[in-house]
Amino acid sequence: MIGRLTEYQVIGRHLPTEANPTPKLYRMRIFAPNTVVAKSRFWYFLTQLRKVKKANGEIVSLNVISEKRHLKVKNFGIWIRYDSRSGTHNMYKEFREMSRTEAVEALYQDMAARHRARFGSIHSFRKYSSEAPQAKKSLAPIYAAVGITGLGVGLYRYYSGAAAEVPIERAKVFTGGEQGWVDLKLSEIEVLSHNTKRLRFEFEDKEAVSGVTIASALLTKFKPEGAKKAVLRPYTPTSDEDQPGYLDLVVKVYPNGPMSEHIHSLNVDERLSFKGPLPKYQWETNKHDHITLIAGGTGITPMYQLIRQIFKNPEDKTKVTLVYGNVTEDDILLKKELYELENTYPQRFKAFYLLDKPSKEWTGGKGYITKELLKTVLPEPKEENQKIFVCGPPGLYNAVSGNKVSPKDQGELSGILSELGYNKDQVYKF
Repeated sequence: MIGRLTEYQVIGRHLPTEANPTPKLYRMRIFAPNTVVAKSRFWYFLTQLRKVKKANGEIVSLNVISEKRHLKVKNFGIWIRYDSRSGTHNMYKEFREMSRTEAVEALYQDMAARHRARFGSIHSFRKYSSEAPQAKKSLAPIYAAVGITGLGVGLYRYYSGAAAEVPIERAKVFTGGEQGWVDLKLSEIEVLSHNTKRLRFEFEDKEAVSGVTIASALLTKFKPEGAKKAVLRPYTPTSDEDQPGYLDLVVKVYPNGPMSEHIHSLNVDERLSFKGPLPKYQWETNKHDHITLIAGGTGITPMYQLIRQIFKNPEDKTKVTLVYGNVTEDDILLKKELYELENTYPQRFKAFYLLDKPSKEWTGGKGYITKELLKTVLPEPKEENQKIFVCGPPGLYNAVSGNKVSPKDQGELSGILSELGYNKDQVYKF
């Protein structure tokens, strides 16, 4: 049990020196059971974020923050990041409580009960709140980070003169343009099914992020022995764009697929060449009221990138419908992540799964993606501000939307979507 929490404001700094007599002040909001834990969490976060340690720093002040309108019920939205054995996950939770501390306590209890997440596995979160009767009101964010064994939660801001929040700027591994190829070392391999692996490639700079943008991909390269030309294939990372230190690829091996076979043959500590990012669709928050994602096989990876971005941003209210076809249930990639999002956002995220070769126990759709199915689950063509995304094997494109002419030419719209009355501008082919 974590006990009752109190919200503290802690202000500290590096000890003054002759070279720097007025060091910058750092302010955090810490949710902790007592002042000892609050101070401990403050130094933990400050060491992680700004390399200022307790041994060479000092706490200027520590105060309890009282809740305004503490007798009024409010809606709290919390965006959280936590670790599990399979990687780092982002999640959005909503709580109806009377105070921030009660919302944070409810978060801890929910994560422990539903996801078996230990307190130390929760990295950080953003917290939004509004009074319950005004839930549609624009919510101002509070940026926070959850502590480890001390059960503290800290809000990180830093001040120099004016009280302005400064986000952490991380180096980017991929910058595009004339950067050239970057070789990344394979650090972990996870077998997901008989033909699919999750591969983790680490960055030299452990604090750097990939630089991959939403709806973009990375180009991979290798030259087979004796070949005159290198093999090039694009892949969309499945790890979060803000994840420092590494990127993940989920790769399904295809017979006579030179790149997928090569990637599956890699051992830990071997390297793969990457280049990018390769921008595709220009995504913006709330750009569309409703998007439909039609995917087959590994075509889910750019779709998942979009889904994750939408639901990790509390300001994005886009509704999402996913239609995802595979051969067997074992072929459903990112199944756990997709099911988790369905359970977290049941009003905004609907998913329909189809299998060519279902088991007797399968209760989802059977067969291929058909005109009848899409007519049932898609918004009507006349509905404004919607977008349909398609990604998968050639057969899926032929049946649903028609193929692209080139990476820069979407080609004409044909197939089921054209027959249902959608126009070219409503559809994007990855």
